[in-house]
Amino acid sequence: MIQDIEPRVLHNEFKNKKACPEDLFLAYRGDNVLVREDKDKLWYPSFTDFLVSHPHLMRDAQFYLLLMN
Repeated sequence: MIQDIEPRVLHNEFKNKKACPEDLFLAYRGDNVLVREDKDKLWYPSFTDFLVSHPHLMRDAQFYLLLMN
């Protein structure tokens, strides 16, 4: 569990950062989460996967960063 990770300090803070093409994103509707299937693996998609079909996706993304030190 997270409380077992050293040094047991959690910095839960918001950093205003723009999304980059290689960033992964979590897309969901209800209990369904979007994943990409590739051979024997499941991946969360990155913005690069949708640059052509949804060019506005990075611009409209809400970014949340959880820092653990």
